[in-house]
Amino acid sequence: DALDVDADVDGSLRFLPRNAAGAVVMSLVLSYVPTPRQRGEMVRRAREVLMDDGRGVLLIVTPHSTDKGHCAHKALPVLKEWRASIESMGFERVRYERMRSVHCLAFRTVGEGPGTKKAGEAPPMRIAFDGPDWETKS
Repeated sequence: DALDVDADVDGSLRFLPRNAAGAVVMSLVLSYVPTPRQRGEMVRRAREVLMDDGRGVLLIVTPHSTDKGHCAHKALPVLKEWRASIESMGFERVRYERMRSVHCLAFRTVGEGPGTKKAGEAPPMRIAFDGPDWETKS
């Protein structure tokens, strides 16, 4: 088939080929991934399947609670940290928009692959609800 995807007999997807997808959309998903390291790994894997040299696009929609928790007036620098982490994996932010209840971020690929980041080496991406011990979570 067109994408040459590898699926099990029951149709469940095992993997996508590298450098094959034009876009990955993570809508209201990253803030529900349990740990900062798993969030980073999810973005690193997205970069692996996206086309290189600006032909791949990563779109992220995340709720305002990602950076504010229960205190709207005490925003953490989470989105600034996310930008640095995501850009370290072969992306460049091209647009940010704050909507009524969500943040919308658009990144395009830069160069080839996720840079020097190998499986398990993605930078952590914390959210407001991770708490003070977020660095010790795997």
